[in-house]
Amino acid sequence: MKYETSKATKRLRKSLVSPELLRSNPFRAYAVAIRFGFIEEAKMASTVSLEVKLDTSSLHEDLGFVTGYDFHQLVLFHMNRSELALRALLNTPVPQVKCCRGLYDAFLREAKEELAVRPSSKVISSLSFLKALQHGIAMGCSSLYIQCGRNMAYFLQYVESVKRAIDVLPNSVPI
Repeated sequence: MKYETSKATKRLRKSLVSPELLRSNPFRAYAVAIRFGFIEEAKMASTVSLEVKLDTSSLHEDLGFVTGYDFHQLVLFHMNRSELALRALLNTPVPQVKCCRGLYDAFLREAKEELAVRPSSKVISSLSFLKALQHGIAMGCSSLYIQCGRNMAYFLQYVESVKRAIDVLPNSVPI
């Protein structure tokens, strides 16, 4: 019987960190991992949860089985990470460019909003996030294709610098 329990435990641990579950509901994975004392799995789930807005609609009923303390730790982790990520964004030097200022302004504006609810570098450095900035590029550039093309490499280096600054922050709930 002990072997079968061990086998079931291994299977549960493996499913908790499966990309499918982590992508679809990291809060559920966190709750189940905490409930059964799977520390490493809970940390992995808390890391992925940074990519999801922490609000009541995204929470799973399995969180009802965790202690108030454990849930509070997750909320504090999101709040602290958001504050630190915003500070990292604002402390990363913005290149001094003569054109394409709209690109940087749009990135800063949108990244601040995004990091307030999803404090993950994966979100603000994703292609979909950067593509959505096209409106900001057009607003700040008079010669969009010629001059901004020259500065795109600087912008991408800047985004990578912001990403690195955020990636060194604590990335899981302290358990």
